[in-house]
Amino acid sequence: MDYPRFPDWLIYFAATGAILVAAVSRQEHANTPEAPPPPPGAERVPLGPSSPFDPVTVIRTGAHRGQPRGTAFAVGEGGLWLTARSQVQGCERLVLKVAEGRAVGARLQPGDDPSLAVLRTEGGPPVLILAPAHDLASGTRAFLIGFPRGAPGEASAMLIARHAMPRPYRDDAAVVAQVWAETGRTEAMKGDLPGLAGAPVLGADQRVIGVILRQDKARARFWAAGPQQIAHVLEASGIRPTDAAAAEPITVANYGRVGDDLRRSRQVAQVLCLMG
Repeated sequence: MDYPRFPDWLIYFAATGAILVAAVSRQEHANTPEAPPPPPGAERVPLGPSSPFDPVTVIRTGAHRGQPRGTAFAVGEGGLWLTARSQVQGCERLVLKVAEGRAVGARLQPGDDPSLAVLRTEGGPPVLILAPAHDLASGTRAFLIGFPRGAPGEASAMLIARHAMPRPYRDDAAVVAQVWAETGRTEAMKGDLPGLAGAPVLGADQRVIGVILRQDKARARFWAAGPQQIAHVLEASGIRPTDAAAAEPITVANYGRVGDDLRRSRQVAQVLCLMG
């Protein structure tokens, strides 16, 4: 008996849909408690284990209006950070927030990648460990640590695909990106999570396997740059990834606490654009 042959594209979308349904069905089990309050501005703010913030470099932001621009994370010794280019372009005074009312100036480094950008500060914290450049399998679980909605928080996600990201403008360069389906988030955070742009995507061993570029609000999905693109950007900027042992495993049960630790150490920081 001859059985009907379904088109390849139909099989692909059916498989992707099944993965997404499975991810969404677990969303209520992957939430994490809210982050603790941020440290007060009077607290001594370490930039690294042996080089605290020089008081001269600290900006008191009380007299300025700070517009949240997203998240950045440390990738190079001495104050090198990675973030989403869309979040920092067009800002004349970028800073990284280190405590309430306090920030350090950040400079956008030259680069031609259409979606990722490198920032530099005077000194920096310990860097996050990057995963080797490799392709990730569908169904990979990861955790997004940053400042969703301008406040400390995180989300859990599952990788469902990798394909070209929609271009806001016709002349924009095409970018092939990871597609992550949200499976959980910080409790009490509702709606879209724009402040996660630039946040690290952490695998189970806390190594960085992606950088969030933007959110598809209608579908509860995130677009992210993958390990190969990250490696290319760092190489072009002369940044050599740190080779270190993997950290404590990150899971659905502890990703909130891990996120709090990374923000307290300033390895993950909020990007602001100062005005006024």
